[in-house]
Amino acid sequence: MFHITQQERDTTINGKKMKNIKYGLGNIAKNGCGVIATYNVLTALKKGKTKFDTVLKALRKSKSLLGLGGTKIGGIQKYIENKGLMVLRFNYLNYSAGAVAYYSTLTLIERTANAVIICFNAGSWKDYHYVAGISAGEYSCQFRFYNSTRVCDAQPRSLSSYLTLLKNSDRLTITILAVYK
Repeated sequence: MFHITQQERDTTINGKKMKNIKYGLGNIAKNGCGVIATYNVLTALKKGKTKFDTVLKALRKSKSLLGLGGTKIGGIQKYIENKGLMVLRFNYLNYSAGAVAYYSTLTLIERTANAVIICFNAGSWKDYHYVAGISAGEYSCQFRFYNSTRVCDAQPRSLSSYLTLLKNSDRLTITILAVYK
């Protein structure tokens, strides 16, 4: 099983450098984190029957701001659901509903989801990033997070500890897609 672990200009996919793979007005190295996260989740849950070029082509219909804004979360959700997987969407998960509701939701996702895609603010108001978390094993309540080098390595960790790392790095979690087989 092949996961894409980084998103750099010279990272290669199928023999092509990311900087040379067009995505809207930009390229995958700059704006393709949503495509990469979707590919990683489908590769893990569909047992490697997923081709990067197929995901890229399908999500081009869901790009934001001609691809300069990456991929719309709704397009990612719909594409994954069309592949026969169930997706639950949690928007702007924070303490505003209370600590009990926050941690109950995270615990539910950790215990039941086979994968997650997290969209978070990566600095400025217009800079967002997607990462994929793949379950580290049934009942483990931990995930391996891919394409996340700015925040942490691929060590298995709980969703709540990963979100804490994001928060401590001044990253604001916007949406979590919990994906189920």
